[in-house]
Amino acid sequence: MKKITCLSGLAIALMLLFSSCSDKDHFDSVATGNGATLWENITSDEELSNFAAVLEATGYASRLATSQVFTVFAPVNEKFTAADRDKVIALYNAEKAAGVKDDKNAAIVEFIQNHIALYNYTVSDVMEAKSLRMMNGKGSWFTPNSLQGIEFQKKNLVAKNGVLYTLSDKIQYYQNIYELIKKEQGGDTGLDSLYNFLYHYHFTKFIPEESVKGEIVDGKQQYLDSVTTVNNEILDKWIKAKLDSEDSSYYAVLPTNKAWREQYDVNKYFFKYVHNSQSPDTVVSSELRDSFEYILPRYNIIAGAQFSRTTNPKLGTGEKVDSVKSPLAISFGYRKLKYGDFKKRVYEYMTPYEVTKEPSSGIFVDTESSMCSNGVAFKANEWKIQRENTFLQDISMEAEAKATLDSLYYVRNNYDPKKDGRPKLISRDAKSSSPFYEDIMGHTFCKLESDANAKMSGALFNFTDVLSNVWYDLYVCTVPSIAYNKYDTDILPTRIQCTIYCKNPEGIQDTLEFNSLEAHPSKLGSIQVVSFGDISVDDDYERKKPYSYQTDPTKVHKIHIGRIKFPTCTWGLPDPMVKLRVEVNVLTTSVGVTKSNMLYLDRILLSPVIDETIKDIKNNL
Repeated sequence: MKKITCLSGLAIALMLLFSSCSDKDHFDSVATGNGATLWENITSDEELSNFAAVLEATGYASRLATSQVFTVFAPVNEKFTAADRDKVIALYNAEKAAGVKDDKNAAIVEFIQNHIALYNYTVSDVMEAKSLRMMNGKGSWFTPNSLQGIEFQKKNLVAKNGVLYTLSDKIQYYQNIYELIKKEQGGDTGLDSLYNFLYHYHFTKFIPEESVKGEIVDGKQQYLDSVTTVNNEILDKWIKAKLDSEDSSYYAVLPTNKAWREQYDVNKYFFKYVHNSQSPDTVVSSELRDSFEYILPRYNIIAGAQFSRTTNPKLGTGEKVDSVKSPLAISFGYRKLKYGDFKKRVYEYMTPYEVTKEPSSGIFVDTESSMCSNGVAFKANEWKIQRENTFLQDISMEAEAKATLDSLYYVRNNYDPKKDGRPKLISRDAKSSSPFYEDIMGHTFCKLESDANAKMSGALFNFTDVLSNVWYDLYVCTVPSIAYNKYDTDILPTRIQCTIYCKNPEGIQDTLEFNSLEAHPSKLGSIQVVSFGDISVDDDYERKKPYSYQTDPTKVHKIHIGRIKFPTCTWGLPDPMVKLRVEVNVLTTSVGVTKSNMLYLDRILLSPVIDETIKDIKNNL
């Protein structure tokens, strides 16, 4: 596989201008004409006989004899030979026999419509060069003396229904990136896997109001020129890169069949959903589960591997490119709130043309590059876009966020929620003068107020978008009370206990083992998984003895609860299926209170352990 090389000046110019076409530009002209139709003009010129034969064989001869207006760029026989003619006609007949409609037939789309534009276009010596949109949607560079670098032999031949030019050569057809994906088929270096996935979500819609009407036959409207729009849910809505559109310009890294297979064989373990739709607590229908388990492992191979020239203006200019940003990247100002660090680059990659110490570098290196009508495609046999730079990210849940909190409760003898009430969770803004201000996510935290008479008070929090079979380090991040009020006297540590709730693939409770480094006692333990609903406390509660953790009231404390792996995925589900119960344990001794009954909570964090996760998966879990 060849390494990427610099694009030629013409290729760069074409790429910059392909997406700037205007459908109805009309140019000042100095024109001549004989009043005949375009078809009559073409057939009267012996140098255009091969081109005429193709038009006649494909049905375009009759279109060029109607009142519909076209501009035709006809290559002369010297460069469009009899062999070229026969090849195009054979392609048309083969695809027609295979049931391919004319608007999809390669002979029409890639040759005929590549030489014809709708409406009148004439040239003059004083006109500025422009980009002209051909019938197939491709852009061609139009100057007073040439089209896409091909010189005119004759120009401005004004016919009754348009304008005719004769060209010294045929116009090269540039496929767009999606068309390249479709054609690169077979073997490890093909793009079959990528194309089959994208095509599953590719739809063409006919637009009658923009199409050119013809006669009405048997009460049905016929169209001389059909205008359609193509929608692809993955390209348009998921990766936000319209690789099938001629109106945008992209650089796209494309996984070969080999790279696709290697990535999918790992990704499929991350998206295992609850399979038992009979369980009353299960929110995953079989249709949703099957859809997610199909689309998500595949989508997350290519998500973030496309780069618009609008947001990456140095691409294709010859200037040094220090980094590239995909449409899925978030703004710099939002990074800390989302990922906990301004420096965290997700769906962004450093030094794409060279491999450096940055793990996200060199994504264009050792690829096979191809110039396309809407950008540049890079076929990659070795996939350098790492999961930790895309979807395998920390899951950070702000404790004060409404979507995070599930419920509050007390643990005490003869507890009655209606009579005794519930604990309070109060949002607090950290003071900008506080030394802890920059360490608190979003500069906001919450205070869990407990009743000193309660044995325990608890809060149940939700987690969203948890992946299956990923080792996560679970953290509870606490804040000292003086972050809100430097004169606060509540400076005792708080003792907490934590319990995780989730579902196994059958939708029933399970027990997950984890290693706790900060808990007391420090040893192998378990997190009891129970069904959702109201928390009930019985004799079994005392026997479970969850680990206890102690906050540090003098600092922002990131408490490592333990390392855990979930058996099922909740990515994209409408309701959370993973919950964390945090309980404040109020203890007293003969000398009085030694622990606070208040908890100052910033956020809850699940941080993936990448190396251990991939190692486990490659060892078949």
